[in-house]
Amino acid sequence: MVNTIKLFLFIMISACIVPLSYASIVAKAEVDRTILSIDDSLSLTISINDTGTYKTPDLFALKQDFDVSGTRQSSNYSMINGKTTAITQWKVSLFPKRAGALVI
Repeated sequence: MVNTIKLFLFIMISACIVPLSYASIVAKAEVDRTILSIDDSLSLTISINDTGTYKTPDLFALKQDFDVSGTRQSSNYSMINGKTTAITQWKVSLFPKRAGALVI
């Protein structure tokens, strides 16, 4: 009976911990500059704090104002002094289609 209770508690605690690890994924996006001419390009970097098998982000909304030239994906996982860091990044080259203020 005691072993059954311990097993039940272990399963319940495990079920609570696993979803928390997925809830901590954070995404961010940055551009390498904010002012450019019509003939220049800018680099958009999309990052998440996880490594794994991910599809390229959906960039359809950008195609109204930008020509999407190429996308590169990289992943980095490191452990330093017991602290792990995992990052997946997509770098996207964007060429503006028109002049003016464009929002990404």
